Amino acid sequence: MKAKIKEKFNFSFLPNFLMAEAATTVTIENPLNTDDFTGLVTNFLQWLLGIAGGVALLMLIYGGVVYISSTGDQQKMESGKRIVTWTIFGLIIILVSFSILLEVEEIFVN
Repeated sequence: MKAKIKEKFNFSFLPNFLMAEAATTVTIENPLNTDDFTGLVTNFLQWLLGIAGGVALLMLIYGGVVYISSTGDQQKMESGKRIVTWTIFGLIIILVSFSILLEVEEIFVN
């Protein structure tokens, strides 16, 4: 007579394995440094202001180089002056619009 051997597979390691995985927590920091929409808009506008400041600095340098390298050519001198003037004018507009947006945000938040 053949003996029937019943082997039971012990799957008790699976719940322990799954429980170990569930106990492991992964913490992801918020790269936006904000939890609300107004903070997100403010961060974006500050980033945009930094980009605009960098571009303005480059344009001021470019306008100065054009002006200095004009070697007496009136058309190049005027071009250099125009570049510097419009760069400063654009930077003033950007700064004023940013301060207006901050004031509007202050009104809506409070």
